[in-house]
Amino acid sequence: HINHLNSMKKHLLLSLFALLALTFQAKGAITLTTDAPEGTAVKMLLNTVSATAPVTVDWGNGVEMKYTINPAQGGYNRWVEGAVSGSTIKVSGKITEFQMTDASLTSATVEYMTDLKLLKLNDNKISEFNLKTYSPIERLNLNNNLLSNSPSQNATLGLENCAAHLTELNVSGNPGLTCLDIRSLEVIETLSINKCPS
Repeated sequence: HINHLNSMKKHLLLSLFALLALTFQAKGAITLTTDAPEGTAVKMLLNTVSATAPVTVDWGNGVEMKYTINPAQGGYNRWVEGAVSGSTIKVSGKITEFQMTDASLTSATVEYMTDLKLLKLNDNKISEFNLKTYSPIERLNLNNNLLSNSPSQNATLGLENCAAHLTELNVSGNPGLTCLDIRSLEVIETLSINKCPS
């Protein structure tokens, strides 16, 4: 009986280690699609946990460019500029703040970004926003986009994945946003939802 229990403990421990290994393999990323023509100059404002943790950007051609961001610098020194090289831009790293506006973005997916606290994607053409996994986002701006949903399709925009932290949400100016289920938002303080259908 003791041998059987020890065998079960060993199996459970191995399973736990395998699960943890898979979790740590998952690379956090912000994946954006754009309909801007190739060669269009775009820029993003970033902040990171440390100047020793580079940010990786694939501007759409599959080539990963590394950028070093010093979080002690002012915002004007943290801009990263590039040219659209395909329809999908992917950004990864230990990012705490991310801003990309006026870039003709059409969708945004956020996965495994466990340091991200500020996300601004306003003034684009985003029709699909998906916060797929937990993220400690405190401030989210999706103002002036093309978000659309319904009570049965993406009613929460995935915001339950940042519900324990989100204090400020701006989804104003999204004509297709017909509803927004915010019941899971535990600490929301500011909600802007102007110029959306009633």
